[in-house]
Amino acid sequence: MDDQSHRAVALNLRSIQGMKRFFQSVLRLSALGVCLSVLATALAGAAPLPRLKVSDNKRFLVTETGQPFFWLGDTAWWIRHLPPLPLEHYLSTRTKQGFNVIQVHCGFSVTNHAGAAAFVNNEPESPNEPFWRDLDHLVARAREHRLYVALVPMWGDEYGRAFGTNATRAFAFGRWIGRRYAAEPHVVWIVSGEYDAINGYKLPIQPAQKQLLIAVAQGLRDAHGGRQLMTIHPGVARSSAVDFHEEPWLAFNMLQSGHLIDSTANGLPENHTLIANAYLRKPIKPVLDGEPIHEDTPNAVWLVKHINGPRAGPDVVRRKAYWAVFSGACGHTYGPSAAQPQPKDRGEINAFVPDLALRRAALKRATSSPTGEVRLGSMPEQLQDNSLEPSPKINSVPVPAGEGKHNPGPRCSPLSPISPRLASSSMITAQFMKLRRKSGPAVVVATTA
Repeated sequence: MDDQSHRAVALNLRSIQGMKRFFQSVLRLSALGVCLSVLATALAGAAPLPRLKVSDNKRFLVTETGQPFFWLGDTAWWIRHLPPLPLEHYLSTRTKQGFNVIQVHCGFSVTNHAGAAAFVNNEPESPNEPFWRDLDHLVARAREHRLYVALVPMWGDEYGRAFGTNATRAFAFGRWIGRRYAAEPHVVWIVSGEYDAINGYKLPIQPAQKQLLIAVAQGLRDAHGGRQLMTIHPGVARSSAVDFHEEPWLAFNMLQSGHLIDSTANGLPENHTLIANAYLRKPIKPVLDGEPIHEDTPNAVWLVKHINGPRAGPDVVRRKAYWAVFSGACGHTYGPSAAQPQPKDRGEINAFVPDLALRRAALKRATSSPTGEVRLGSMPEQLQDNSLEPSPKINSVPVPAGEGKHNPGPRCSPLSPISPRLASSSMITAQFMKLRRKSGPAVVVATTA
């Protein structure tokens, strides 16, 4: 082989080696790109959730960037009783099911899963750090699971026991707990649970009691500077609008339609009536049902004081949800019967909520069940549209009859991800599409079809 041939072969070899190095570089860059993509995804997952605010038209909730936000809450009052592993299971499952808010009761004379009390000697000025560090962990884990946390510092009767009528101490407590979570953009506040419990559920609450609750709210607002939304949770078949609508700290109204399959049969207004009434008030504020009947709860259990009545099935859950949003609500909350412990002095009606160990087992068993194809978790996708307003042209929304309707069985599993599913009715979908628009509210009267 002559010199020219050798040079040609060497050139070809160098070309091949160069191409090899080139492709190796491409592969390395590709791998780096994949790594960066994975890292970016991980960082995005850990990023703070955007803060929530009221929409410009004052009817809905949106993120701070203006994206529509449909509140789909889960009643997690007693979640402090869950140890870390069951807590992770609960949070991850609720995220997969489409929920975006959990409603959490902190409490006064309470303990958590480890037996830590909220306050030393029940003194609000002496918070017990092990309890609150555990709650800090819950709030942080909820953020990682992309869940907003609606914190309820105390129930109405707890405020009465903790502060009497001392508004100065109540303000200091509100400011303390507010400062603790002021930096958390995914925290919103429910100033009190069942605020009328401060007066033994007798209405109206006393002026000094109302001022005490306002003082807590003012303390919270002083801490977060108005950057976190605030509301307050009333007793059965009431709306916060009755007592607090004009308060500047109240960003949106919340009602509790209560644990009744048919409220009107018990002489009480249905959720669509309560929502329509709040919708009409000035100044305009969003409204939602923060506690309809919990699934599998015996009908009117707190009124009849026994557990022998029919239990709320998934059709009842769906019906209440549709009534709410078609009447102008900015979201809705789901409730399972095992979601909260009940006072031990309630006698036999306490039997429908199992003890702590059984509640934990029921939660894990239920949330491990296969997820239903159509459920409440799909509501944000269907209804997250700021053009949705109640229409006077729609006065009847057919709701398919289903299991659990005014009969005691079959019972639904507490916290079941299968049960709270929406009715997959083309008629409902067609009616919903007609709701994009026009003028003032109309009470929605549901019929079975």
